[in-house]
Amino acid sequence: KIFQNSQYVQYFKNSFIVAFGCVALILIVSLPSGYALSRFRFRGKNAMLTAITSVQMFPTVVIMISLYTMYYKLKLLDTYTGLILADTAFAMPLGITLLRSFFDTVPSSLDEAARIDGANRLQILLQILLPLILPGIVAAGTYTFLSVWDDYLLALIVMQKESNITLTVGLARSFLGEYSNDYGSLMAFSLAGSLPIIILFAFFQKFLISGLTAGAVKG
Repeated sequence: KIFQNSQYVQYFKNSFIVAFGCVALILIVSLPSGYALSRFRFRGKNAMLTAITSVQMFPTVVIMISLYTMYYKLKLLDTYTGLILADTAFAMPLGITLLRSFFDTVPSSLDEAARIDGANRLQILLQILLPLILPGIVAAGTYTFLSVWDDYLLALIVMQKESNITLTVGLARSFLGEYSNDYGSLMAFSLAGSLPIIILFAFFQKFLISGLTAGAVKG
């Protein structure tokens, strides 16, 4: 019943588009940001780290009215771009701090040796450091995917058309009514929606564990 209904399949499609878009955007921004915060010394570095991590302290509901007003003026409501940007803003601090912790575990002597051999900063990052912190990249991408896949409030505010809503909002709209609830279909759809998370955890379990302990041991 779930996968024979094109409307339900569209919910999955929307969630995948938003989740993978957020993962790509966060990795593109978090990799150079984490590298800079790990390797460079500059004035205001600690204040910047505090500002980045403090974003996670604010509940989403605090900015809902402002977000909706801003998106309405920018015509970002009911767009994948709008929801990807909103989810990215809340998931970005974790990606930056996580990748910074992984960069800290790589000795800076490797950077110095590469610079002596004539490599520039971009070559050091792409050719030397990225292969070494691959577990951190996978962990950051996986955690981002999980948080975006489970998002409900931002998706509820940004997406309004039935064809654009994500899996979590589709669950509530399709099976929870004002006078009756279809619990059988709700449970079946919830299980189907959990399968991508279960598969991700099964394949990347060791990377997730290393992400949880990133920065605990340095050197």
